[in-house]
Amino acid sequence: MTWADQVKSIVGLVLVTGLTLAIAVPTHLLLYAAVAIGINWVVALVHAIPFQTEKLFDFFGAITFSSLAILSAAVHLAKESNANDYWRSLVLSCLVVVWAFRLGSFLFLRFRNTGKDDRFDEIRTDPVKFLVIWSLQGLWAFITVLPVELIHTQAKSQSSIQASDVIGIVIWIVGFGIEVIADRQKTEFKKDKANQNKYISVGLWYYSRHPNYFGEIMLWIGITVVAAPQLTTAGYIIVSCFSPALVTTLLVFVSGIPILEAKADAKWGSDPHYQYYKKRTSVLIPWFPRNIPEPEVLTP
Repeated sequence: MTWADQVKSIVGLVLVTGLTLAIAVPTHLLLYAAVAIGINWVVALVHAIPFQTEKLFDFFGAITFSSLAILSAAVHLAKESNANDYWRSLVLSCLVVVWAFRLGSFLFLRFRNTGKDDRFDEIRTDPVKFLVIWSLQGLWAFITVLPVELIHTQAKSQSSIQASDVIGIVIWIVGFGIEVIADRQKTEFKKDKANQNKYISVGLWYYSRHPNYFGEIMLWIGITVVAAPQLTTAGYIIVSCFSPALVTTLLVFVSGIPILEAKADAKWGSDPHYQYYKKRTSVLIPWFPRNIPEPEVLTP
């Protein structure tokens, strides 16, 4: 590795730390930022970097999310004397733990079956760059859980159920259901030996090329819809919206759809059936396929 690469990695580490502090200090969430980054640094320095492995990456990503949700609930409960004033924030913490446990288990089992994650092929052997990636996971968790952290620390005292509670929880349930069903359908599809080296286009995948990502974006929007109206200032409301904004940005523009679409194009780009599926099927939002004529090569 060149000096330039080392410098870039160090700058990346500084930027991650600086961004974390820039959000945590003015919102009084430094404890949660420290926990999020700390969990990932400990695992990276004790296990991942010495053994050059990403085996525990997704597992401790889920642990980080759960820890933030549980810690914020514990701190809130220790300060609050009236149980009616924290039921809403407690529910949101539970939803985060449920989501994190389900997704973390799914990703960990998938890694155990495959043995590696291609995303880390050029990273796991570079200690500084690998630490940056683990730090980014901590930052990702801290920002994504912001609505829950803020509703535990900066919420108005309102005990009655509001329309935003019902709407937000319904959005979360629908999003969670879509993510779980889509992941399950893809897992079952891959288990069938007849589908080896084939792309999935059945079930929810008939209506969207990435329905699991759509479900994840939805559920974080749902949590924000519940939390945001309860916060004390417009500033905190805006900060809570960083959560679905970050999730959407990462999945749609950075580490989600672009990477998977590139891999799919490399694998099936010359397959006219895949090209037809790609042209007629929504990228993200599940919807009925476009009514476009089949290419002549597919016509019997």
